[in-house]
Amino acid sequence: MHYFARSGGMQGFDALVRELGGDPQALLRAAGLPAGLFANPDLYVDYMALARLTTLAAERCQAPDFGVRLGLRQGLEVLGPLASFLCLQATIGDALQLLVRHMDFHAHGVVLTTLLEGGDVVFRLGFAFEDDVECGQLGALSVLQVLQGLRQVQPEPLPPRNLTLCLPLDEALLRHHTGLASPITTGAPCNSLRFPAPLLSRPVAVSEALRARLTQQWRVEYGDSGLAAQVGRVMMALLPTGECSLAQVAAMIGLHPRTLQQRLKQEQRPYGALLRDTRYALACQYLDRTDMGVTTLALNLGYEDIAAFSRAFRRWTGQSPSDWRQARREG
Repeated sequence: MHYFARSGGMQGFDALVRELGGDPQALLRAAGLPAGLFANPDLYVDYMALARLTTLAAERCQAPDFGVRLGLRQGLEVLGPLASFLCLQATIGDALQLLVRHMDFHAHGVVLTTLLEGGDVVFRLGFAFEDDVECGQLGALSVLQVLQGLRQVQPEPLPPRNLTLCLPLDEALLRHHTGLASPITTGAPCNSLRFPAPLLSRPVAVSEALRARLTQQWRVEYGDSGLAAQVGRVMMALLPTGECSLAQVAAMIGLHPRTLQQRLKQEQRPYGALLRDTRYALACQYLDRTDMGVTTLALNLGYEDIAAFSRAFRRWTGQSPSDWRQARREG
């Protein structure tokens, strides 16, 4: 099984390591990760290697709370263009449903479940590969990312009823870092956050400053490549959610749909062609790197059924999706 995650999830890693007196590049080499990991937030890398990276960072920087520290520096920003789309949802529950639908594309191998227990909603987070590699630091990082993201979409954040981490940490230190007065348990059987269930019905309320920062972040990263590159990146984020309409893409870019189409034509990259190219890129990426079923992939890419997807893929490559995947694995 192949597990991988978007490199944007490690935002701030290099700065934190340097502050702690470590060498980010040496850690990347030791974990078997590319030197340019921090230059491209859309690089998809081995998820198990990221688990090793966070564990190595904690050990070599002598920071047992490394994952917590890094997670507290992050938030919605790690999601790239998807973050801007989450902020357009009506309620926190809607945003979380969207995030879960997208999760397999953003981080293939994370297991995020939402359970209603009595009057509470419980978020549990684990990894499909946690029996194969130490995931304590990665789990702490991921839980704190969720906590920070939930804080960002509420003007007056509803505090969790409790937080549990698999990572064995000093609970007083964790309380100091997070500012939580709620019960905290470390060295627990699972990573989780428990909130009052009314959290799900709360409206998504994001400050204009954060909204602008999120949009500016992913636009700047592709700013020199023109509008087509920005649209392609938005499509990459929205296709797995099933919400990749012209109207949604235009809203993310900040243009009227007709204006967006006209400007793309001026760049000689029509909207329809960009959508086909993005679907092809995503299809190849997931057929090559994951064991996702072809039917699931077809539906995630917005096709009505596997037959429509297979016809499109055969036009692109001359092969069926299954044959193409097998040839890549054998080659």
